Amino acid sequence: MMRNLKKGSVQKRRSKVEGGERVIRADGSEAIKVKSKKRRSVQPKKEKEKKNNQRKVMLLASAIVLVLLSVIAFSILLGYYNGNKFKSKITETVVNVSGAEVELGRLDVSPASAKLSKISMNWPDKDTVVSKLKLTGVNADYGMLAFIGGGWGGSAVGISKADLNVEMANSKPQLKISPVKPVDFKFALYECSELNVNFGEGSLWGLKKGSASYRVSAENGDQFSVDSGEFMVPLFGGFDVRTGLVSFDEDRARIYLSLKSKDHDGMVSVDGSVGYTKGSLVDLKTKLEGYPLREWLDSRARRFIEGRIEAANGTFKMKLGDIDSFDVTTEMALEDIRVNDFQFVETLSEYLSEENYLESVFVGESKMTMRWTKRRIEVSDIDFKQEGKLRIRGGFTID
Repeated sequence: MMRNLKKGSVQKRRSKVEGGERVIRADGSEAIKVKSKKRRSVQPKKEKEKKNNQRKVMLLASAIVLVLLSVIAFSILLGYYNGNKFKSKITETVVNVSGAEVELGRLDVSPASAKLSKISMNWPDKDTVVSKLKLTGVNADYGMLAFIGGGWGGSAVGISKADLNVEMANSKPQLKISPVKPVDFKFALYECSELNVNFGEGSLWGLKKGSASYRVSAENGDQFSVDSGEFMVPLFGGFDVRTGLVSFDEDRARIYLSLKSKDHDGMVSVDGSVGYTKGSLVDLKTKLEGYPLREWLDSRARRFIEGRIEAANGTFKMKLGDIDSFDVTTEMALEDIRVNDFQFVETLSEYLSEENYLESVFVGESKMTMRWTKRRIEVSDIDFKQEGKLRIRGGFTID
């Protein structure tokens, strides 16, 4: 109690003076108590670090917001491309560029590629040459940038299988096409793993299991190529396609095919043009190598001459749609030739009393020219040589 009273008396004796406070100590002495002020210093380095941290936080927050907005926009864009509205635009584009009735299958669009289960195209009008086309397993690669920018183009479009029906036109082919393209496809190459071509009901021509590609070029013109397949040719049977090129003009197609026979080692190539309309000219140049002679002759002539075509050049002509109008002319260089059933050979053998004339094989340089039509076979410029024994020159006709 005494300390508290004493403390109170001391505090009462305190008085403020300028610059401090006068205090009377317990022993009676006086002092001035000065209250110190806290000094605040400015530190630029810490202020700069603080501002940098604030800037980083703002940038990080902006990046997160941008990513979220991009994801939302990307999802909306992906949903649009997989929706019915975009699919209908693709259908409209294909209809406009082809003039066909079009039906699309399932469409699956991803950021780097798109897949379409099928495309069915039908041309109901006559005089279109192409009547039906069905594409199965269509896959287009275009990349992320094309997906975001909407530029539908890339290296190639792959097609698992294509079934094509073509028919002769009665007049100049006419397709009802339009330049309007709601979706502008800019692919330069279309590749098909299996192409089957039907040339019309009852046709003897045909292509099966072909590997083909279609290249779009504004400078050199569009070009269709075939790298493999089984090709059926009337009168001559089946062939394996080694290579082929087709380009399309307004009234005809220009073709080149290199073929290997399925039944022997013979090779034949054709180069020329084929019209689109019934009765138009099929005009092809032919080249043969290592071809059995009997396989290039009408059955009516096979019993007279046997052998092998070492090399030959000629033509194959006919009116489209009329196989009986064919006209085949071939100039041949031959080897290992044998002649049979000619009366003059029998007469010569009897006169010289040497039966081996009946079995003569002409192993030297031999040649002849054959023209073959439905009603007539003309063999001319015959020159068969058997050195030191026999030489036959002339020609004959089977009418």
